[in-house]
Amino acid sequence: MRASCEGNPSKKEAGDELGPGGGDWKQLRGKVREKWGELTDDELDEIAGRRDQLVGKLQERFGYERDQAEREVDEFARAW
Repeated sequence: MRASCEGNPSKKEAGDELGPGGGDWKQLRGKVREKWGELTDDELDEIAGRRDQLVGKLQERFGYERDQAEREVDEFARAW
């Protein structure tokens, strides 16, 4: 048997996904919509449960500084 040296590109690092263990994006999406209602369906599709994408969208859409967006996402994730 041969071991592969290549990483799994679909494997995400810990902390990359929202919610405990990544959570269920369909459920979490509704909560994200409740909290940040101005995000569009297309933006939510782009985010797809990825923390870094949500942080970026909050910066882009609401003009948050990166650390403010990260704090809000972290607080949201803890509550979820």
